[in-house]
Amino acid sequence: MSSESVIKVVYLILILLATCSHLAQSKDISLKCYTDKLGLKFTWCERTQRTCYVKMDKKRKVLGRGCSTRPAVFHTQCDDHFGSDHQETFCYCSFSLCNAAPSITQNTVANFLLKTQNRVANAILASLIIIVIHAI
Repeated sequence: MSSESVIKVVYLILILLATCSHLAQSKDISLKCYTDKLGLKFTWCERTQRTCYVKMDKKRKVLGRGCSTRPAVFHTQCDDHFGSDHQETFCYCSFSLCNAAPSITQNTVANFLLKTQNRVANAILASLIIIVIHAI
């Protein structure tokens, strides 16, 4: 692959990320997050809540799931919190139902397209994927 093709792909990915960020912050799009330990029940988040989270103990046992006001992220971001007698990990993600149980969640573009509630976002993402494939 030539360096020119690589630059085109990088630009297209940046456009994709900017588009997704804009759509995710739109007032018309509501985020859905799982809310129980098993990841079976979900809720529509408030407009101020931009991410879903999973709370785990040091053995990675799920303690809870839900919506968070933490700013949107483009990937799963985890933070460790240490107390005097315990450790907790919070992982955040920014698309609907992204805080599912690990055996269900697959961080692929296809899964993202299936779970996204906005048809315009799906059309834009599908078009950009086709452009990137043809650029390679």
